Order: sequence, then structure tokens, then C-alpha cells
Amino acid sequence: MAPSAQPIATISAIEFEHALQDLLPRREPETCQKTSIEESVFDRLRTLFDLNGKQQWAERPRTYFILFSIDRLDALDKFVEAGFLDIQLPCRARQLTLLLDDEESREQFLKMQHLVLSKCRDMEHGSHRHFRKHFEWGI
Repeated sequence: MAPSAQPIATISAIEFEHALQDLLPRREPETCQKTSIEESVFDRLRTLFDLNGKQQWAERPRTYFILFSIDRLDALDKFVEAGFLDIQLPCRARQLTLLLDDEESREQFLKMQHLVLSKCRDMEHGSHRHFRKHFEWGI
């Protein structure tokens, strides 16, 4: 019989909260960064969520960041239940009508989402990158 899969490590709820506070200090929405968030922040969020048994949150670190920034973490469960994933960002206002119950929150979400888009997303909409054929096929 194969041994059951156990998490490599876990952290307590207090350790989880302290790590989140260190990673995402509270700021007023007006003073939030105007530049994109580093990918390492989302990697660290995923790790924290995994260590705390929040796998569904680990699938949505960018959504978590936006909701945290606009003080609407209470809506995260609606995003999970709806199957909303970070890959669906950026989204439009009509996609948010069932997820965020007030217009102000929807507007704030839309304003913040540009901060969490990866640089890979920029390549999709900007200049194309090509790999040489021998690299692409391993020849």
C-alpha cells in the first residue's frame, strides 16, 4: 500500500497572517502602486496559501491581491464558487456583476487589475517572439 500524500510543510494560522501582513502591507487604494506587481509576490502568495491548506486561493493569487487591495476579501468565495481564475484577467465590468455586489467595488477591481497582469500577457498583445526551429523542436 502506498503512503498517503502529506503536505511537505504547513504553517499555523498566526504564521499565515503574519506572512501575509509582511508580504501585503495595508495601503489606501489611492496610494497603491502604479506599476505592475512582481511575479515573485504571486509565487509567494501561492506558497503561503498551499502551506495553509487554501488550495483554491492558491489558484487565484492575482484575484486575491486585487480583492485584498480594495478591501473586499469577503467576496473571494464567490470568485471560487464561480470558477473564476486568474487567467480570466483582465475582465470586464459585466463579468463582475455577480461576483461583486456594488458598483464601487467593481470599478475599483477594474482599476486595480492592470497591476497584476504578468509581463507574458504584454507579449501576447505586443511584439511577437519567435524561437529558432532547432530550439523549438530540440534538434
